[in-house]
Amino acid sequence: MTTIPTAVNPVLRVAPAAPSEAAAHFRASLAFHADVSDVAAALAAGGDPGFVVLDSRSTEAWDQGHIPGAVHLPTALVPEQAERLLDKDVPVVTYCWGPGCNGATRAALALAELGYRVKEMLGGFEYWVREGFAYETWQGREQRAPDPLTAPGRLGRLRLLRPGARPGPAGRPRRRGRGGGRASRRRGRASAKRRHGRRPRRPGARRPMRRGAPRRKAGCPKPKRRGAPRRRGGEPRAEEAGSPEPKRRGAPSR
Repeated sequence: MTTIPTAVNPVLRVAPAAPSEAAAHFRASLAFHADVSDVAAALAAGGDPGFVVLDSRSTEAWDQGHIPGAVHLPTALVPEQAERLLDKDVPVVTYCWGPGCNGATRAALALAELGYRVKEMLGGFEYWVREGFAYETWQGREQRAPDPLTAPGRLGRLRLLRPGARPGPAGRPRRRGRGGGRASRRRGRASAKRRHGRRPRRPGARRPMRRGAPRRKAGCPKPKRRGAPRRRGGEPRAEEAGSPEPKRRGAPSR
């Protein structure tokens, strides 16, 4: 009886490396790269972190936003100005825009060729901002809310709460009621009224009835017309008021 060999999936098409070889590879990878969170934690600890952060992007990108305390040195200017701005005894951590940019890799190569000990920060400036760390622009310091895909749960730890919100369990902001409170619902109705010139109807609300005769329910017979309206007490009769007597229904004409 012959057995049909099972197809090898794309993951195992190339066999994994031996444990010793894998350990040497990943150990070397950690020697070449640094993580955004690790760099931020080292800078926030206070004192001398033992390394210097280098921004290898252009001047326009530097003005748009950069890591606080970083040194600005574009990749093209590394051979000319590295010795003036950097100390060879201090390790350098380079970064550029993000994962789609290799400017930090090229800057790290240029620094290593000049005799510097260097690492590359994975993620670049993009993931620095997405993880909610503060950055500096030409207008001052700014900070955005963390992206939950890159830094889950970090929003509560940074206390980036809305004005007036109280922290809920595990540091998360406590949610308000539907619509954000009575005042916000009032503001929403007023703004919608200004836009459309009328008060908006809530979803699922019934249209208001037109003024006039009441709406007849389905299946009910149409009401018959009544005769002359009854005279109220204290009102003069038709002949006393000087007007002709109204004709009665069914009475022959004279």
